[in-house]
Amino acid sequence: MITDIDGVIAALKQCLRTPNQLLTTATLLAIPSFVQHLLTQHLASASSSAHGAHNIRQALLAFLPSGGVIDRLGETCEKARDAARAALVSITGAAFKSSTATHSTHSARGKEVAKGQESSMAIVEKHLKELGLGSKGFRVREQTILALVSIRREHHTFPIRPYLSQLVMALEDTDGTVRDCAR
Repeated sequence: MITDIDGVIAALKQCLRTPNQLLTTATLLAIPSFVQHLLTQHLASASSSAHGAHNIRQALLAFLPSGGVIDRLGETCEKARDAARAALVSITGAAFKSSTATHSTHSARGKEVAKGQESSMAIVEKHLKELGLGSKGFRVREQTILALVSIRREHHTFPIRPYLSQLVMALEDTDGTVRDCAR
């Protein structure tokens, strides 16, 4: 059991933002296991559900913003891109499972009623749209689409509607590989 979740999140965040390719790839490979641990801890402990949801939100806010997992989807090394896509699928899946487990504490606007904070799914949606599908790098857009396909395969009820307008725009993308992925 990990006792200092915040310390691990901070360390992984720092390692993710280093220019050392080997370290970032190793970090990307470690993130899915760590996020799965957070999700398991959150779902197992009904008494500290708010604390588990907080840990998942902290991981989302550390790993998704600029310089994080989504930016690593544009790496030139295929192994790093695959690891980043797997990390993104894991993070998004954990946010989805966490939000469905605590659905009663969320309003329809994506805010947690108790704290007035964005829900996990709202954070994921914002970053996928802005940094992923809205990226200037064609590899990031391509890998984001592939990640959405993987997420939808694993979680059949994952909401795809928020991304539809950008996915339709991707059908007319200037890059052929993005167009092919969008089909």
